[in-house]
Formats: sequence, structure tokens, C-alpha cells
Amino acid sequence: MPNWCSNRLDITLHNAADMPALKHWIYADDGIPAWQTAIAQSLHLLLAGCAGILKPVRPLSFPPLPELTSYGATGPVSPGNTAFTHWVDLLMTAPDLTPSCCQQIHQWYQMWLSEGGAYHSWDSLTATQKARLSPLLSGSSFDWLNRFTGEDESRVATAWEDIQYLRSTGEAIPMDMRTLLPTSLAAELHGFNGCLWKTPEVIWRQARWQAFAPGNSTYHLYQCRYGVKWPNGSGFHCIDGGYATELSAEFDTPWGPPSAAVLCALSARFRCQVRHVYAEEGCGFCGYSEYDHGRLTDHESDEIEFSDEENEDGFQDVTGPDYILDSLPHYGG
Repeated sequence: MPNWCSNRLDITLHNAADMPALKHWIYADDGIPAWQTAIAQSLHLLLAGCAGILKPVRPLSFPPLPELTSYGATGPVSPGNTAFTHWVDLLMTAPDLTPSCCQQIHQWYQMWLSEGGAYHSWDSLTATQKARLSPLLSGSSFDWLNRFTGEDESRVATAWEDIQYLRSTGEAIPMDMRTLLPTSLAAELHGFNGCLWKTPEVIWRQARWQAFAPGNSTYHLYQCRYGVKWPNGSGFHCIDGGYATELSAEFDTPWGPPSAAVLCALSARFRCQVRHVYAEEGCGFCGYSEYDHGRLTDHESDEIEFSDEENEDGFQDVTGPDYILDSLPHYGG
């Protein structure tokens, strides 16, 4: 388990009308976010392509996962195959899952569903289709469904059914940073453990395929883009004093604080001022930053100050800097 960084956000809105949207983001009570649905739909499209259920309507090659396009084999023009072709074209660009991108994926997915025949039981698949899907499902099931299937065929079959019915969508997540800074479709499909893309080095060294390098998992993306291992607030506590334009939130993040890019996006999204204070006692660092309308306006990084003497429990007490003493419920670690 990682060390936890303790965080506090003090948020001052410029317009009280933005408070409901801010609370929806904090509490995640506004339904499943579009990026999660887009990933679940994309996963179904991807596996249907690997099984040959969907085929591109023109020759396409996809080096990170050649079986996605059946090694160049094409299928007849149909709503499903046309939607799949558009989706593969999009995937090759390794897009960020912006609202417009998610909407486009949803439209293509609905195009496929409109023709019928999108759902196939495991027992109805051919031996060849099962042979293609089984290693993908067993290799990435924990990333996609948060459970291991191993090579047990009944578990693999259940994973296939769950993906077809979009049960990989998951749940809305409080303080989800991926709704502030879009995540990457390529990385999300590859997963936290990075088990999907098998791109040869000679290919991913090329600029157009770098996003599909085997090392570009969400583990890598989350730390680079969001500054944390998991991009959401854990154990959050919202402090609502009943003011029309003021709200505070305390939460923990693994290893370190959210990146400045995340907090700039928060400040821009809700047209607000944000003061962020953080501390991680285990590694002895802390700091604060301030943002206004998407701009970083002030910041400071410090080392935590400790008492010279140990307390009765054998630990040194945190004595500074002053700005963390009355701001945080604990100091991480």
C-alpha cells in the first residue's frame, strides 16, 4: 500500500449558481461519468473486433493488437462494421476522452446496436473466437472488471458476458479527477497493469504509436497527468458551512498531492478560487498552492517540521509549518 498524502481544498466560487455542479463533482451523485461509459463501450467494440464479430469495411492494420482488425481482413458494409471502422480510426489517434469524444463513441456504439446481433453468448462462439478472446480476457480481467478470471473457462465466459452488457462501467467516483482532466482511451483499455498492447518496440518508437507502448498503462498516465496513483479523493469529507459560495473538502491521495494541472482544471471548471494545502508525514513534505479561474497564483513547497523530543508514543510531533497545523485533519504517512 502507498503512503497517503493528506489534502484540504478551500473553494470560493465567484458565482453561487456553480455550487450544485461543484457538489455533484465532490459527491459523485450525478450518475456514471461519460468517460466510464465510453471505455465500457470501447471494450465491447474491441473484443468484438478481435473475435471477428465486427470487421473494418476497408483494410486496416493495428500493430498494438493485430487481431483487432483480423490482420487486414475486411467485412461487408453494415452499420456495425462502419461504426467499428470509425472507432478503430479514432483509437489509432489515442484520443483523450473529452465529452465530445465520449459522445462520438456512444453514437457509433448505438449505430452498432441498431442493427441487432451485438450480443453473443460464450457458447455460441466458435473455437477460434474463444481462442482469440480467452487470453485477452484472462490477461486483463482485473483491469477491466476488477477480478481475476485465470484460465477458468466459466469465469472467462462470465467476463465476456459482463463486458457485452457494459457491466465493466463501474460506479461514479467522488472527486473524480478524470472528469476534470480527460483520461486517455488507449491507456484505459491497456489498464493499470498494462496487459493489452503488445506493440513491438520498432513500432512504438514511431511517434504515431507511442501512446501504445507497453509501458503506457494507466499507472504511468495517472502519475504523469494527475500526480497520483489513483485519480480521485479517498476518504473525503466535505465541510459545508451553509455559505452560498464557500466549501471545503478534506481527502487523501496516494503518495503525493494532485498535480497543479488538476487543480487548475478544477478552478477553471467551476470559476472559483482554490486554496490547496497538503502534507505527507512519512516522507516529510508539505505545501500549499492557490488558483483562480484556472491559473496558479501562489505556491510553496516545504519540509514538515518536527519536535526535537519524542512524544509518549515514541514519535516526533509535527510542529510546522504553521499553515498545515490548523488546516489538515492528519498529516498523511
